[in-house]
Amino acid sequence: MKSVIRVVFFHGLLLILFNFTSNLFAQSVDLEFNEARILFENRDLISISKAMIALEKIIAKNPDHLETQALLSFVYAHQASIARQIGQPSIDYENSASAFSTSVLAVQSNHRMALKTNAFLLLSNGNRIDAKKIIDAQIQPNETDIDWLYMQAVVSEEDKTIPILSAALSLNTSHVWIYFDMAMRSVKSNNLPNADKWLSGLKVKYPHIAEIDLLQIVIAAYKNDRNAVEEHAANFLKKMPSSLISKKIHAAIKRQASGN
Repeated sequence: MKSVIRVVFFHGLLLILFNFTSNLFAQSVDLEFNEARILFENRDLISISKAMIALEKIIAKNPDHLETQALLSFVYAHQASIARQIGQPSIDYENSASAFSTSVLAVQSNHRMALKTNAFLLLSNGNRIDAKKIIDAQIQPNETDIDWLYMQAVVSEEDKTIPILSAALSLNTSHVWIYFDMAMRSVKSNNLPNADKWLSGLKVKYPHIAEIDLLQIVIAAYKNDRNAVEEHAANFLKKMPSSLISKKIHAAIKRQASGN
């Protein structure tokens, strides 16, 4: 009888230890996720890169963590957009973003972060019509998510863009991504004065961030100013020496220098 009691006690103790360890592991994952989420909210290139690395580590340990999958999908979509804007291949990031958002939506069909990824990918690829369908369905009457507001501004009629952008920036006046993306969009539409305006706004708020150098590279390249491209590229490479974007810029400059 005593041996039976000992066995039952032992198994009960193991179950308690298992549950305790599982709870600690879950709490650890959630803590790591929140740290990565806070990093990403800064929306500068260095923070986004660090957040991506942190989220990939979480996924490696716990591949079923839904919120990590969702946020990582949006981070990849961001990286794809930046790569596309500077004329670099973006398909790997796009595929990864799409795969994670699809996985999340298979579990939660109304997950806003995963839907945000899908809208962002469509927008980055120039599909404003389908992006607008998702955005219009998700925008709340008193929306407080700056990403949804920004995407709404991009797909809206021109006379509505500035009021919506103002509403978005009122939530976060230092939102790096808005300044960066608006400058990039202005360059693409051949509106360099407007690009300079957004670049100047970014310089005032964050004078030392890598985005400024990246924007200056793009603007100088658009003006065919090779010396300025090399100067700003050197500054960018100092700030982000090991990033994938830096490696691609460095390779592009070498090709240009060799005449290929």
